[in-house]
Amino acid sequence: GGPSPRCGSTPPYESPPSSFPNRRSVNATQPKIAVMLMLGFSIFRSEHETVAGMSSFAFGMILMAAGVVAYGLNHALKPGGWAPGTEKAQPAA
Repeated sequence: GGPSPRCGSTPPYESPPSSFPNRRSVNATQPKIAVMLMLGFSIFRSEHETVAGMSSFAFGMILMAAGVVAYGLNHALKPGGWAPGTEKAQPAA
C-alpha cells in the first residue's frame, strides 16, 4: 500500500497520528512541565539575588502584575482592539 492520506499534510504545529490514544495531550503537556520545572529551579536558585535593591522574585512578581494591569487597561480602553475598524460597504439597491 501507498502512504497514508495524512502523510505530508500534517501542519507543523500538529503532531502526526500515533498509536497512542492520548498522544496529543502528552505532547501539549510536556513543554509546560519543562517550563514549570525551570521556573521552580530559578526561584530556588535566586533566593539571594537582587534587582533594583529588591529580591529578583519580588521584581518579577511586580513586573507580571504590571503586565496584567496593562492588559486590563488596554481591554477597558479599547475593547475592540487598536486596529482601525473596517466598515463593510452597503450593497447598492
